[in-house]
Amino acid sequence: LGASAAGGMLMGLLHGVFVPGGIASLMLLFNNNLASSALSAISPAQLGREVLVLTFVGFMGGFGGSLLDSLLGATVQATYYDDETKKIAKRSGPTTTKVGGWGFLSNEMVNVVSTAMSALVAALLARPLLNWI
Repeated sequence: LGASAAGGMLMGLLHGVFVPGGIASLMLLFNNNLASSALSAISPAQLGREVLVLTFVGFMGGFGGSLLDSLLGATVQATYYDDETKKIAKRSGPTTTKVGGWGFLSNEMVNVVSTAMSALVAALLARPLLNWI
């Protein structure tokens, strides 16, 4: 759980820091009217505050998504034990026994739900925070 949360936080932090800078670099590289008007419409101080807020939102979104993924995986996702191979299995089979979970979400669906929910919450939190600064 700790490694998963740390990985989610790292990816959120990296995304928040490098993506805005990368977009600004590409806009400067192409130097068209849209890029110059978009960059001149915001002061460097305001850009710095927005990058800081979006970095925080990305960090928290990655952390929250990682925790939600772990929680759903531990409670809702079905877990099976294969008596033949003596290992935990992701899917049911002729030699498996269900040992936990409810079974209506697979591992892939847990990933989709936790990613979608954390992205939605991060997006809903980003707008008020950006308006506040």
